[in-house]
Amino acid sequence: MANYATLYSPASDSPPDLDDESEAVMESKYAIPALWFTIFDQSAIRTYEDPDDDGSLTFLITTKDAALRELSRRSKMFGEMFQNSEPYCEEWASLIRKVSGSYLKADVYEVLDMIPDATELPLALSFLEQPTPDSIKAFFSLTSLPEVTTASGGIVENLSNESGYSTRERLMGVPRG
Repeated sequence: MANYATLYSPASDSPPDLDDESEAVMESKYAIPALWFTIFDQSAIRTYEDPDDDGSLTFLITTKDAALRELSRRSKMFGEMFQNSEPYCEEWASLIRKVSGSYLKADVYEVLDMIPDATELPLALSFLEQPTPDSIKAFFSLTSLPEVTTASGGIVENLSNESGYSTRERLMGVPRG
């Protein structure tokens, strides 16, 4: 069984139901796509007890308006850190503007089940605001991007097609629906 991260935009104007898996927009296997970190911040984390297990389920939930504000704020930093990412950032912004719902929900608990440290998600979400060594490590552990550092300490990703993932898949996921 693959561990997926899935982004949903329910057509309703009310907050999404945790069990609602309609209106899937994008998905990714074994990682959270890097550009998803431009639309969610730490306040979007929601953790619920799993009714079928002893564990918990973690989601990222925000309004479309808040996601667009975060995207506007964080995409410049993303572009500075990742060379040649501007066309993907523009495509991502267009996709988020076009989703039909008023909310965005990312099911990320299957990916989080693959890592031992529960603090990785909050740290990774802080990466585009405060790139500390811990937030950088967390970000790269949750995405499928390889970490490459330059002599000056800046993070550079040439966005090549390593490991069979396309650049688009690494940054946005694959379309669903």
